[in-house]
Amino acid sequence: MSWMQKLCQVYEAAERHNQVGDYQAKPVLLPLYHGTQQAQIELTINWQGELVRGSARAIADKDEMETIIPVTEKSASRTSSPEPMPLFDKLVYVAGDFHAFFPEEKERNPSHYRLYLGALEAWCASGHAHEDVLAWLAYVRKGTLVRDLLSEGIFTRGEGGAIATKWAGGGKPEDAFVRFLMQKEGQEPHAVWLNPDVAKAFIAYQHSLPAEEGLCYATGKIMPTSSTSPKFIRYPGDGAKLISANDLSGFTFRGRFETAEEALCLGRDTTEKAHAALKWLIRKQGARNGDQVMLSFTTGEYSVPPAVLDTVGVIEDDSLEGFSSPARESLHSTGQANADMLANAIRSLSGRIPDLSEAIVMGLDSATPGRMAIFYYREMGAKDYLARIQEWHTTCTWRHTYQKITTGYDDNGKKQERYIVFEGAPSLMDIVLAAYGEKVSDKLKKSAVERLVPCVVDRAHIPQDIINTLVNRAAQRAFMDGAERDKVLSIVCALIKRERIKKGLKGAIEVAVDEQYNNRDYLFGRALAYAEMIERAALDNQGEDRITNAERLMVAFTNKPAKALDDIQRKLKHYQNKGSRIMENWFEMWNDSFYDVIDRLKNNGFTNDRLGEEYLLGYASQRMKLKGQYYAIKKSKSAKAPKEEE
Repeated sequence: MSWMQKLCQVYEAAERHNQVGDYQAKPVLLPLYHGTQQAQIELTINWQGELVRGSARAIADKDEMETIIPVTEKSASRTSSPEPMPLFDKLVYVAGDFHAFFPEEKERNPSHYRLYLGALEAWCASGHAHEDVLAWLAYVRKGTLVRDLLSEGIFTRGEGGAIATKWAGGGKPEDAFVRFLMQKEGQEPHAVWLNPDVAKAFIAYQHSLPAEEGLCYATGKIMPTSSTSPKFIRYPGDGAKLISANDLSGFTFRGRFETAEEALCLGRDTTEKAHAALKWLIRKQGARNGDQVMLSFTTGEYSVPPAVLDTVGVIEDDSLEGFSSPARESLHSTGQANADMLANAIRSLSGRIPDLSEAIVMGLDSATPGRMAIFYYREMGAKDYLARIQEWHTTCTWRHTYQKITTGYDDNGKKQERYIVFEGAPSLMDIVLAAYGEKVSDKLKKSAVERLVPCVVDRAHIPQDIINTLVNRAAQRAFMDGAERDKVLSIVCALIKRERIKKGLKGAIEVAVDEQYNNRDYLFGRALAYAEMIERAALDNQGEDRITNAERLMVAFTNKPAKALDDIQRKLKHYQNKGSRIMENWFEMWNDSFYDVIDRLKNNGFTNDRLGEEYLLGYASQRMKLKGQYYAIKKSKSAKAPKEEE
């Protein structure tokens, strides 16, 4: 139960810094015995327990719905059995006249109001009630809530006098969740769910209740124990629990233990603190992939960047204080500049974090709709974690052009975007989408992310099947649009580079072309880039935007490179003549360099043996250099021929 200990430490550190129950913060770290719900109905009562006329409203904005509510141990994990919330709850619980207007619900929900009223009265009689709660009890006892909502126009009657199913709050009216404001004489109404004194009163009430004590397996202390586990961990409405043992007939614990408590016993404060901290961290800094969540955090006051982000995301992450949120235009397209920026940011954070501070990386996902699993968990020194993040972002790097920034909005409010160039590591999700396409299934997407996380955190090798899939897809350029073609190519080059560094292999692994490197695969890749860009320049001058022969034949080129290159050369003659008129001596230099690469190939393996993945490094580097030269020519509209770069 190490993860519970660490999350409790997070909660206690936040308590020391007055972050618990800070309702101005977003997200809020909830007090003990509190949760959140989405409310659809809001009304205001006065200190005498009377409805303030004209105050009721339906809440349709989802951002406004979230409501902090007191919860009991059983109500926080309720399913189909009736178990009232202590204060705010669904209409079926808080409305004494519910069955008079929803008679069809009487058999299914016969005792909800009675249970709710009894629980509220017990709190108010405990000596720990707040005046806002006492006023609400006075109103609830009148049993007129649905009638009041009708008179306020929140509900309307449909055919036959029944409550109309369509209303401003959406969903079924009988399932609406109710919250209230309190208006004291001569004062503006205040939101009871944001009143810290109400929260403190409920915590004091819970601590006053008799409870069975036992040994908490997470802390080793004797304390009141918990028999259930909270829900709504990843998002409102999340029904999956991390801890559960309610299968009395199966083998959840039977066979080794007679009771669930023998298998696992947790203190209530322990589980409340751990789950509150986990919810807070997920909302604050968790990386979401559907139901899958990846979380990186420390046990102290400092945050660390997530393991799943690309280099742009890490540099912009709020944890790198002093380096957070730079304008993306200022991110450099040269790897050394971004590497220096990242190194400085991590060095600054590492210098502030205490030497003994720990970092935890945690992955969560649903095993079944009602069960959640921790699929990945690591503890390490926070400084060690930062070093691993930096290592990934300085080895798994290439120059990428798929990131977009928002440049503004047009007159119709439509977002205007443009691509930026950055050099660094791709995000884990971008690796997955590049390998399997944008339409990859959720199951494969989650599985691939799970397999890639250890590559960053544990310095593990990238799974070879993922690299192979990317290599094969990079050759299928004819079947992708331009942006996707370039994204797949740059990401596979980043992964190949990282693995070659990790394996200690020598050779050309940088973005810049290594013109002295005579590796057969690398030279074939360079030759392909020359063939593509020579044809691309001619097509561009003719106003044509279509796939080149080099790209169209890339799969064949991978399998039988010598034969495919001969075919490409024959098809290229027409474009070489056109290109020479467009680019003059620049183009002659391209042709000379192209044939120089082919001559070197004929001395270094001009055969039809299948190409290794290294050809993509040569292709991508040479192509990038030629594109830069060509765009410079177009921009200057001159045909001056500078010397070939060393």
